[in-house]
Amino acid sequence: MKNTSRIAGIVTFIVTTFGEFLAVYFWLFFFNRDQIVWAIVVLLTGFVIERGAVVVHFRIPAQVTDKNGKKSSLILILLFVTTSEILTWIMMLQLSQHLSYVYGAVIFAVFIHLIHSYESKVILVGEMKTSLLNPGTIILSLVETIGAVGLVYCTAHQKPMLGAGVLLGSLLIEHTLQVVGLTAETKGHAAAK
Repeated sequence: MKNTSRIAGIVTFIVTTFGEFLAVYFWLFFFNRDQIVWAIVVLLTGFVIERGAVVVHFRIPAQVTDKNGKKSSLILILLFVTTSEILTWIMMLQLSQHLSYVYGAVIFAVFIHLIHSYESKVILVGEMKTSLLNPGTIILSLVETIGAVGLVYCTAHQKPMLGAGVLLGSLLIEHTLQVVGLTAETKGHAAAK
């Protein structure tokens, strides 16, 4: 059973990492060519694939129960989180292009941290405050911020392959930490029940 669990973790890692990488890279590609509809469709598709892999891997039920026993529809949670992340990427890009990369990075870091914290709360059936203050969640958010702003910056400065490398590197680190951390924490929660 351990071998099957390890293989499932590897598959989840590959699907989430490369699904998000390709989605974000081609989102920016289409966005920079003023093909906004294609950009959003590509980003949406990538995030649906990424989140779908997580739902399957962690066997998240159609009705998610929080710490207080309140049930919420998984579909509504996924819709909320996916829409929030798409808006976060668009805000970061617009702020980076029209104001400053620093503003883009700050806004992205804050909003992606809120998204990561909420996802962690849902998966671990925890509390939002605990997720927000979790050092691991903070690190994940900062790592993804570096990749996101790095991609936008490098692409704007005619170095899209370097930007792609920065993004891919950040996602490899982020998703490695997520798969290892969440798997360990969900096993800890299951053992405590």
